[in-house]
Amino acid sequence: VQTCALPIWYNIRALADLSRYHKTVDQQLFGEKVTATVKGGGARLNALLAMTARSLMNDPITNQATLWGVYPSSSSNNLDQETLSDFTHRLRTTVSRVRFASRGAPLFIRHKPSIKRSSQGAGGDRTDPRNQLLTIHLNPEHRGRVSGKQVVVVDDCTTYGVSFGVAAALLKAAGATTVTGVALGKFGNQLLQ
Repeated sequence: VQTCALPIWYNIRALADLSRYHKTVDQQLFGEKVTATVKGGGARLNALLAMTARSLMNDPITNQATLWGVYPSSSSNNLDQETLSDFTHRLRTTVSRVRFASRGAPLFIRHKPSIKRSSQGAGGDRTDPRNQLLTIHLNPEHRGRVSGKQVVVVDDCTTYGVSFGVAAALLKAAGATTVTGVALGKFGNQLLQ
């Protein structure tokens, strides 16, 4: 797990570097398989769960975190049934003593679809968080539960860390003491504060 230290209350961990730059063909193929598994689920998801759990078992965040959540996809239906939601629930119960999360109550609500930043191409600024901030909010069910808590937010992949930044800002405003973003993959070393 690679860590990017940001302000003291906010950090990011990534399981694997999925970028293609300066990688051997075998590393590129591995990255493509991990990306496909993270995005689409499937039989290999259990192996990825085991790898992620093993990476996080000795990490202090797993014993300190009191609330776990998922950063919703750009077109989430908010039913907490996405592949990543199931993965996060299983990861949380594997590596943590925490049971302070229930199915069907996502941490964040996507109140309208967001523009998928990866499809913006050369014309869009993938580091601009405005669209994310305008399309997502903290689930009202969790508002009173966040204050004073250490929160883990799981996302499939990250490039610049914009989703984690938005999640951290919303959680910090609700009183979270720390926020840790866990990405199953990252593309390059371009995380921004």
